[in-house]
Amino acid sequence: MPCNRGSKPDSVRSVRPSARLAAVAAALAVATAASLVTAAPLDEPARVASTAWRVDPPPLGVDDPDERAGRLLLELVNDVRRSEGLAELDWDPQVGAAAQAHSEYMASIPLLTHSGPGGSSAGDRLRAAGFEWWTWGETVGAGQQDPRDLVGAWLASPAHRQHLLGDFTVAGGGVEATSSGIPYWTLVFAVRG
Repeated sequence: MPCNRGSKPDSVRSVRPSARLAAVAAALAVATAASLVTAAPLDEPARVASTAWRVDPPPLGVDDPDERAGRLLLELVNDVRRSEGLAELDWDPQVGAAAQAHSEYMASIPLLTHSGPGGSSAGDRLRAAGFEWWTWGETVGAGQQDPRDLVGAWLASPAHRQHLLGDFTVAGGGVEATSSGIPYWTLVFAVRG
């Protein structure tokens, strides 16, 4: 069922801590039952029919739940890159902050989109986070409770696969859930300028 809470805000709104906790739980999820999840086309709300998950312990050494979720997403992408004989991407906290801010924005409106407040691009958001780039790429997703399903969907799409396996050196990811628990994911790739 679509979840549309109204018009697009002029700026990013904060999301309740319980929504953030739900997003982190989704990011650390391991599916334990079949879930019927459909990702909406770009610029449409995501829909979730049913969900079930088990939360595993968080990775050690990362206290921030937003960063922990983003790093888990990057770890999955790096697994794929290694299997393809490619170099791993390094986590960059500024890139991670830009990705997290965009996930929070998408969850707040709720809409799957590459455009941020005021029509901003990922490049604009990277600069706002203090990251000067030479090149960048961005992938977004919504509805997948298990990040492995999300990475699988991205790999099945030639354009998204190109970003995941591209000639980038750093990345950062983020996830935020709507008040109804639908996660919105962002993974940003870049080369420092």
